[in-house]
Amino acid sequence: MNTAANVSLQRYYMWLGLLLALAILLVSCGGGEPEPTADPVVTEQALEPTPTTIPPTPTPVPVVDLDQIQDQLWVLVGYGDAIDPTVVERDTVISLVFSSDGTVSGSSGCNNYTSTYEIQPDGSLMIVSPIAATMMHCPKGMEQEQAYLTALQSTQSVSINPEGRLEIIYDSGQPFEEKLIYAQGETPLVGTQWVLVGYGDPASPTVVEAGTTITAIFSEDGNITGSGGCNYYAGSYETQDDQMSVGPLAATGKICPIGDEQEMAYLDALGKAQTYQLFGQRLSITYDDGQGLLSYTAANLPLERTLWTLVAVQGEPLTEGITITALFEPGEEEQPGSVAGSAGCNTYTSAYVVDGEQLRIETPAVTRKACEVGMEEEAVYLIAIEGDHTYQIIGDNMDIQTESGTL
Repeated sequence: MNTAANVSLQRYYMWLGLLLALAILLVSCGGGEPEPTADPVVTEQALEPTPTTIPPTPTPVPVVDLDQIQDQLWVLVGYGDAIDPTVVERDTVISLVFSSDGTVSGSSGCNNYTSTYEIQPDGSLMIVSPIAATMMHCPKGMEQEQAYLTALQSTQSVSINPEGRLEIIYDSGQPFEEKLIYAQGETPLVGTQWVLVGYGDPASPTVVEAGTTITAIFSEDGNITGSGGCNYYAGSYETQDDQMSVGPLAATGKICPIGDEQEMAYLDALGKAQTYQLFGQRLSITYDDGQGLLSYTAANLPLERTLWTLVAVQGEPLTEGITITALFEPGEEEQPGSVAGSAGCNTYTSAYVVDGEQLRIETPAVTRKACEVGMEEEAVYLIAIEGDHTYQIIGDNMDIQTESGTL
């Protein structure tokens, strides 16, 4: 090979080396992203946005405004499915009163009931004790009554809706929201048996004596009648707006061992009536320019689950220091209930059956302790309660009419 050819060949290799070095330099300097050798595989799942889990907002528990619900008469208008409630049966009245003393009571359509309630830390209201009810049988409304009492016992929240109605959310195990719906009602002045609970100074009223019952019934014809605790009285009355006047009152002249002075004070106050106010199941009558107040209630305690204490036999007060009691506990389903208590010295228990105002108590079983006092009263009481009786509850007083007299 000649010299010229060698020179040309050397120059060719020199330029080839320079070109290769330049190509390597461009790649190493990152002159651009290297093109992929194949299209990337994009799945449909990769195109979807990643879901974000948002926790559900808890439903706030209604905070009860006690000023709106306490001491008001509420009348049930519907119950059951919150979207499609069942209307209360015609000619039946179911009522509810949350009293300021922590009790809840009313009529369940046939029987009267009572329980207690309290405000929970979260501001909600809860029924906190078993519901006690009388055991009368009525020709209609019994299934509705059972459904209502079951619902009330499972109360979850209480509130006032925008229409001013009381709503109670409850849970009886149905797959939908359940609700009791009430409209505000008022016990009428006329035709209601009002029972006096206190009188005198509104700031410090005198409580009615145990063993006495003072009542007032206002009729449509303008007459007022009742019991002064010992004697029966009658007279006339007139009302206009919130004003009330009571005419001369005439009373029977029986002398009673208890409640005599109280009766005189009551009849004197009633004769000076000036204004009246209805508030749920309560009636207030002022006298002496507002310096005196007669306070009545239309609510009666139930026979069962109320601790009854004997205060008088045939109108005679029980001997001081002797305590005789009766607590009626209902039986399950069709079974008789049980009544028990102190007979004055010993304790006793028996079975009982209620049918309307009829009360039958079987022969009681009694302990055999001997006491220095109370044995005579105990013997009279145990003989008296056995057998068939009639009973009547007015307010917080119960009279049992037995063959040997009235307890």
